[in-house]
Amino acid sequence: MNLTRKLAQLVATHMSRPGHVSEAPVVADFVMSGLRAANSANMITRRKILSDVSDVLDCNAEDLEFLFTDFTAPTTKAPNYEIMVPDFQSQLLAAAE
Repeated sequence: MNLTRKLAQLVATHMSRPGHVSEAPVVADFVMSGLRAANSANMITRRKILSDVSDVLDCNAEDLEFLFTDFTAPTTKAPNYEIMVPDFQSQLLAAAE
């Protein structure tokens, strides 16, 4: 199969129209975000997160444990930074009065 035909087949299979790649489903975002969060969470929180992710994936939470058991490199705790977030709601309420 030449490359042009293979590319045309990929476009026809994975794109609703040529040049358009559909966005990842919300479920995929939830799973990826959950696994990232579980990576830096303590064991109790990790089990709760994996339980939620396993419900979405329709598997057992224990089936996902392998993702976190074979790390040999120590994880370093991420630094915490204080940030100031403007309170737009109170500013709007003050302006409305």
